[in-house]
Amino acid sequence: DSEINEARKEWKRQRRRESIGMRRIDHIRAVERNTWFFLGSNSCEQMLYCLKRINDPSIEHVGNNFTPVSMSQAEPFIAMRDAVLTLFERTSHMLAGNEMENAELIRSDSQALQLTLSKHRKRVLDKIHENGVNMESQLVYINIIQESQQLLGTLRHLVRGVSNFQSGE
Repeated sequence: DSEINEARKEWKRQRRRESIGMRRIDHIRAVERNTWFFLGSNSCEQMLYCLKRINDPSIEHVGNNFTPVSMSQAEPFIAMRDAVLTLFERTSHMLAGNEMENAELIRSDSQALQLTLSKHRKRVLDKIHENGVNMESQLVYINIIQESQQLLGTLRHLVRGVSNFQSGE
């Protein structure tokens, strides 16, 4: 939790610096780029909120010693989680190296993974309706799935914003 809060504070500091920098460039160019700058910036902030919305209920669930989801339920998600982490690593590498030629592939892979998570969420909801399951653990689990979907959607916005900001569109 403290890491997320520190990342949010650092992001706000960076955002203020970049906003000041935007004021120092040609006014017409600044107006053109502001839309994409703020889309990227807001996307980063939204990702931090998603992580917090995953983190807080999970910590509370574990801290209260509630029953975890079964391994049979967790295993499919673990594979999806690993795919999300890999996609974020690819995105980080792309952004750090300014290799925007991979932007559309990352956006496409993100959308496909979002769909996979959506189908998984539907299966989890169907299982809840069919069987008597521990609702407390299922609600936390569904929250993690939904926030993971939101993370991926926000990642797509970030990549779009950065691509357009850099290309000057």
